[in-house]
Amino acid sequence: MPRLLIHAGFHKTGTSSLQATMRKNADKIADWVRVNTPEETKDLRLAAWLFARGSDEDTEELLREAIQAFFAQFDAHDPRDVLITEEDLAGSMPGRHGKTRYDTAPRTLCILIEELAKTGFADHDIAILLTLRQTEPWAKSCYSQHLRSRPMVSDLETYMTTPAAKCDLAACANEIAAAVAPVPVHRAWLEEIGNLRLGPAEAAIDHLPQLSVHRDVMHPTGIANGTLPAELAETYLALNRQDLDPMELKQAKLQARRTYWRARRQEG
Repeated sequence: MPRLLIHAGFHKTGTSSLQATMRKNADKIADWVRVNTPEETKDLRLAAWLFARGSDEDTEELLREAIQAFFAQFDAHDPRDVLITEEDLAGSMPGRHGKTRYDTAPRTLCILIEELAKTGFADHDIAILLTLRQTEPWAKSCYSQHLRSRPMVSDLETYMTTPAAKCDLAACANEIAAAVAPVPVHRAWLEEIGNLRLGPAEAAIDHLPQLSVHRDVMHPTGIANGTLPAELAETYLALNRQDLDPMELKQAKLQARRTYWRARRQEG
């Protein structure tokens, strides 16, 4: 039977690189797997995000409806494997919206499995993939992402003392596995998969039986959405500490990024 692999996070564990590789090679591997990256999962991602923020009856109903609508788009009788890679299924990144860990992920993925049982995909071989990372480098990467996309005003040293920076991804994965059992939960550590030929995408390929024997046709993409260079991080922090409205801040960061990389190209 076809495999339905749900790559549900976590953030800053090579997810963007995994998605970029699968997206770049989607046409080459279309005979063996249907690839769904965040471009295809927008409504599902929003519903999972709202559930992570609220976790009440209304947001759960929205989540269930979004799951049903998402899978209704596809032919459940298609014999190919299916990959869904969407880190926001795990909820909000710790450090945002008052979150210190992935506390809603077990329930979100349990609801996903429950709703899949009501669809034609119930006959698929369903599995969950989680990519993980050691706590300190993961927290530093999260901090970099907060600087990039949020008005983070704490310096790195201060951020690393917060509960969000101490989130134990392995413990979160264990909680998810207990919630969705007997559906298997596969784990892959970025420290082990990051330097493979196809990078973090290898973790997904390993669990897509139809694709795994054809991985040689795929081309790598390299690192995507990596940690900010130290100089640019300092600039973003200084901008975040100014009294700018959201649009002004976004534009200032964009200009700072362009200036930084233009200078690097000239140096090269």
